[in-house]
Amino acid sequence: MRRMWWLATIPALALGCASGSSNQPKSETTETQTQAQQALQQAADAQKQALAEQQKAEQLQQEVMQKQKDLTDTQARLTAQRTKAEQAQRQAQRLSANAQSEAQFQQDQAVQAQRRQAQQRQNQSSQGNTSNQGNTSDQSNTSDQSNAPNPKQQ
Repeated sequence: MRRMWWLATIPALALGCASGSSNQPKSETTETQTQAQQALQQAADAQKQALAEQQKAEQLQQEVMQKQKDLTDTQARLTAQRTKAEQAQRQAQRLSANAQSEAQFQQDQAVQAQRRQAQQRQNQSSQGNTSNQGNTSDQSNTSDQSNAPNPKQQ
């Protein structure tokens, strides 16, 4: 950028030197030199402005590159987090399936235990009725025997 400023000054210096050696009146020469200097100053100002704008553009470019890097990093973290979330979801589904399976097994065991207990009560109830019927027949036999003579007594 600085080279360009010097390039702009070379033609102006040549113009100043050439106009100084001519036979033009001094006021025209001075005016021409003043115009040339103004043109050079405007060119130098334009170069400074261009340099400042270029520096701003480079700064913005660096910011863009940093933002892109940050975005890339954030996207990588997002991908890793999504992977973790998917793994956690699969683990939760496995645990849920295991829990349901275990709950079904426990429920089946409880139903079987209830059936065994009911069967045992029914068996005990049946045995109790059989015992009572046996006791009743024994009692009726006993009452029959009390009316009958005791063979030992005779």
